Amino acid sequence: MSIPATPSAATAPPHPTPWLHALVSNVQDAIVLLDSSGRVTYESPSACEILGIPTDDVLGAFGLKRIHPDERDAVVEAFERTLAVPGAVARATYRFQRADGDWRHLEALAKNLVDDPHLHGVLITFRDVTERLRALEAAEKASRARDEFLARMGRELQPPLRAILGWTRSLKAGPAAEHPELAEQIERAARHLLMLVEEALDLASVQESGLNLQIGRTEVQPLVQESVEEVLPLAVRRDVAIHFLPPSQAVAVLADPFRLRQILVSLLTNAIRYNRHAGEVTVSWRLAGGRTVQIAVSDTGPGITPSMVERIFERFDRLGMENAALEGSGLGLAISSRLVEMMGGTMSVENRPGSGATFRVELPAA
Repeated sequence: MSIPATPSAATAPPHPTPWLHALVSNVQDAIVLLDSSGRVTYESPSACEILGIPTDDVLGAFGLKRIHPDERDAVVEAFERTLAVPGAVARATYRFQRADGDWRHLEALAKNLVDDPHLHGVLITFRDVTERLRALEAAEKASRARDEFLARMGRELQPPLRAILGWTRSLKAGPAAEHPELAEQIERAARHLLMLVEEALDLASVQESGLNLQIGRTEVQPLVQESVEEVLPLAVRRDVAIHFLPPSQAVAVLADPFRLRQILVSLLTNAIRYNRHAGEVTVSWRLAGGRTVQIAVSDTGPGITPSMVERIFERFDRLGMENAALEGSGLGLAISSRLVEMMGGTMSVENRPGSGATFRVELPAA
């Protein structure tokens, strides 16, 4: 079966009752009814506006010839699949040429109502999503431009920052030994800047999928222990206790050990920073369903406000802590979640407002 390029107005059934026609006249989405041969038998007034076609020309002008050639076959196939099964529903987004020649992106939903005693056809509702897609494309371009800028900036800043760190170590043993607090402040600031730069470079790499991951069988417990040792000084300074609950038997995942350690350190660091005084952090891992391993990092902090949960993995979002005396760029969770995806896993958060949060990483079991 094929859809005719130019439908015939002679096949149109009587229009709906006045009250129904008034109802669909005030609906922004366009409504079109096709018979089993693909001919248009009814259109709502909004269809005329979206398609840029006069009301008396819609039945004769709506057809395949106005669908972009690159997408025409896919639209026909979707229509045929829908027509083959009563009640079937299909969705499609495609380009349609208005009467004035302008190409617009339409988002359509088709439902097979051929067996309906009143409609006897395929009901299609569609809307113009051109501006929305253009806005998304512009946002993606802006995002790529920002990532490229961060990458360039990071590559330029790394050498001088590493040099500053080298100088501070020399100062501690030299003339600045009499003022160790000054050298310590310089070193701390340089390390913080270097951390931000390295996170920006990591972000650019994961966004471009430019990382060369070395995925293989990786034991979880040694990585947890190494990660805990790395963040222990921060935990001591903030009076936060760290516990880990290993399973009864060794567990391994398919992952890049360096990147998994990076993820664990990031989660542990956040769990310590956003904890309460004399709080606790717990790390646990277990085999889940035989095919995946679940690693969980829990804290006893204030939790996350419900409005922020949806933004938890967004870049540069510090979840309301921008003015707090806490180091960070708002990139750690965004980078970690992307790394987990690249290793074939998922990351999620369980929020407990007032009593903490648990971040879970699920990766394929080895």
